[in-house]
Amino acid sequence: MKLHQLPGSPPCQIALCTILHHDWDDVEIVNCDLKNGAHKTPEFLKLNPRGQIPTLEDGEWGLG
Repeated sequence: MKLHQLPGSPPCQIALCTILHHDWDDVEIVNCDLKNGAHKTPEFLKLNPRGQIPTLEDGEWGLG
């Protein structure tokens, strides 16, 4: 799984704390570069059509 996040964002911190609390070691943390529009690329919008973070990606499935 991957967590697409912006470091320091309160909603992202909640998702990160949940991951750490449950000791999910297989989660890759991906920092999104919002200034360059990483959350508005076609690949990201396929995971989360609203283009918002945090987004949890599990294979081709995304939840945000």
